[in-house]
Amino acid sequence: MYKIAALTLGRLDWNIWKPILSCLREKKNIDLNLIALGLHFEKKFGLSYKAILKDGYQISQKMKMVYKKSSAKNLSDQFSMYVNFFSKIFVKNNFDFLILIGDRYETLSAACTAVQFKIPVVHIHGGEISKGSFDELYRHATTKMSHIHYVSNNVYKKRIMQMGEEKWRIKVIGSPSLDNLLSSYKLKKNAFCKKYFLNPEKKIMLVSFNSESINYEKISYQIETLLKVLSKKNEYNVLITLTNYDANSDIINKRILFYEKKFSHIKSVKYLGLDYASALSLSHLVIGNSSSGIIETSSFRIPAINLGERQLGRIIPKNVINCLIKFIDIDKAIKKCSSKLFREKVKIAKNPFRNGSACIKFIKHFSQVLKMNKEKILKKNFKDIKF
Repeated sequence: MYKIAALTLGRLDWNIWKPILSCLREKKNIDLNLIALGLHFEKKFGLSYKAILKDGYQISQKMKMVYKKSSAKNLSDQFSMYVNFFSKIFVKNNFDFLILIGDRYETLSAACTAVQFKIPVVHIHGGEISKGSFDELYRHATTKMSHIHYVSNNVYKKRIMQMGEEKWRIKVIGSPSLDNLLSSYKLKKNAFCKKYFLNPEKKIMLVSFNSESINYEKISYQIETLLKVLSKKNEYNVLITLTNYDANSDIINKRILFYEKKFSHIKSVKYLGLDYASALSLSHLVIGNSSSGIIETSSFRIPAINLGERQLGRIIPKNVINCLIKFIDIDKAIKKCSSKLFREKVKIAKNPFRNGSACIKFIKHFSQVLKMNKEKILKKNFKDIKF
């Protein structure tokens, strides 16, 4: 029996985790231990731990957190608190593997601690680039502390090899979130609009905007510019998901809530959960700077507008329009999303992060990893590239 720890941070990663956990749970030789962190238990972030329980999973370990103002000091203090938390867990549990997803400081703190306890780390969604956020740095640092890598595209595999990782440690599987979203039950438009207080006669514009942590001093200007454009789009239902906990993220949420009170066509939601797939399937367009707009929207054949620099460096599907955070540019991009010519291109756009089931590819490969010698996995050799 292999004792596997899986770390979920909050609503931001649960759609990615669900198909992976489903595959792991089916294996009789795996003892699955789910560790859930503070964002799941915070009311202002949607109490997403309820989705975990509703999906039939038990939470083995949890850490609640008091989320103060999203300053550099508070974020740094949290990092040390997470290291202490993971240290206590790893002392009590002899995990065979720790599986991590993504690119946040919580993820990095777990990887740092696991290295000290000689726990092999499995990392999903490494090798990607997002130059406009600290996630870029956390992601690559986590990659170097990981031993097995599951990536969403062959370009990202090559990038991890550039970082000195051996080829046998890396497997391309695509994006696991697509397995979940494409197979999820979708609400009809009337039911969805009733649930989220939208006008069923109007088209839906789905918005997700997060802090550009590298440029967080510009966040007030950026969110104000976006909301001013959206306030003029009363021909749409503008449905905005509130942001995650990042540098100056509280500024974003305060302005969203202010505009929601002022303009009846703007609605906010803390957490769409199971309804996120419905939102994508029903939306006329998606706008923001979330990786979801890049990774998932082309599979739903909808236009997406990628704002600013947060996701700069990612592979961009042909349904996505890169756009500066300026009033005129955003307005033009929204109009382009409604043009017949562009929407015809969107219909045939291929998703570079989808090539069959990511879950099946993951579990087939990971089952072989489990049989490998642990010392071989832990002993990493830096593979130099010949110039």
